[in-house]
Amino acid sequence: GEPKRWPADRFREIGRRLLEDPSTILLITGGPGEGPILEEARFSLPTDRALIYAPDPIPDLVAMIRHTHFAIGNDTGPLHIAAGAGVPSWGLFGPTRGARNGPYGSHCGYLQSATGKIDDLSVDEVWKAIRPSTTARPAR
Repeated sequence: GEPKRWPADRFREIGRRLLEDPSTILLITGGPGEGPILEEARFSLPTDRALIYAPDPIPDLVAMIRHTHFAIGNDTGPLHIAAGAGVPSWGLFGPTRGARNGPYGSHCGYLQSATGKIDDLSVDEVWKAIRPSTTARPAR
């Protein structure tokens, strides 16, 4: 995979765990042209509660992200948009440094691969880190 992209099947497993709460709706986002990887992340998840959203133009994505309750992602624009909008956000980092690249704010956190390889972050490690943030609902 790409050095900054956590594998889609691992995002899928995090999504499966989040969807154990019947009130959860999962929004799998990306940019134009990322449809295949987003479909891979959604594979076998219930399509009525695991939705893909990769709009062009990007302002539509920004508007959608502002209404979410939690965000997790690679070191990408949508993660930083969520953090800037006050959404509890977790970044996953391999070769780039989370301490320098954010997401920023008391409502945010990040996981840094000890080896510098994003593939070395396990699903269980990520789940343990993000779980407290997924149950909190932002006050807005």
